[in-house]
Amino acid sequence: MAIFRTLLRRAFSSPLLYVSILLVPVMLWLPMANPTVSSAAIEITNLALMGIGSIYLYVLCVLPAIPFVMSYVDDSDTNMLHYWAIRAGTSGYAMAYVGVVMLTGFLTVFVGISLFLAVLVCCGHPLVDYASGTYSSLYYAGYPYLYVLCKLLTWSTGGMSMAAIAAAAAACFRHKVGAVVTPISVDILLILLMDYTNPLDVNALLFGGRVLLGESSVLQLVGQLFFSCVYCGIAGWIAVWSIKRRVKHG
Repeated sequence: MAIFRTLLRRAFSSPLLYVSILLVPVMLWLPMANPTVSSAAIEITNLALMGIGSIYLYVLCVLPAIPFVMSYVDDSDTNMLHYWAIRAGTSGYAMAYVGVVMLTGFLTVFVGISLFLAVLVCCGHPLVDYASGTYSSLYYAGYPYLYVLCKLLTWSTGGMSMAAIAAAAAACFRHKVGAVVTPISVDILLILLMDYTNPLDVNALLFGGRVLLGESSVLQLVGQLFFSCVYCGIAGWIAVWSIKRRVKHG
């Protein structure tokens, strides 16, 4: 789709995308002063996200939403939204916008955490020396790199979900601050809901959130991807509906 390629080129030409990617390792580096941090790069990352302070997780939730959501709000404020709608059709533009937002959200977390892991390895930390939690069976079966990849995919799909929710918020509210704060609010609400719906933990918005589907790492990953796709599908539908409504009614 031509409009998707156009918006994708626009996203990759934006300095905000690269700033957001670079901020991911910076935010992960900040909690490393904690003396209990493991020596393995992947476990340092896991602790930085989940075990040291929720503030770092919530800031990381915002970063995937920044690169392209901001440009949509600018387009809406300057009436460029109607230009894109005329050029590609309202539905075409809306779906392309949501797709680019989810892709840049995924890449922001994936590339950012990969850079963080690379820096730690260059500083002398082993990539992985033991495994814990989700996907640990892969490590102990002799697949350490597959274990790391599954962790990366889980965190990155969390970024994709956050970006999709921010896209929906931007389309509904047309407000930059509201767009980046909404994913955090939804995540907190989901955490509270999960406290009353255990033992099934479906909070795929949490980076590293666990889906309890048995001991199989494949089932864990499939469950994680499934719930991320559900979140993205709902948020994407809301965003497309809101954009079509805004173009129709001005």
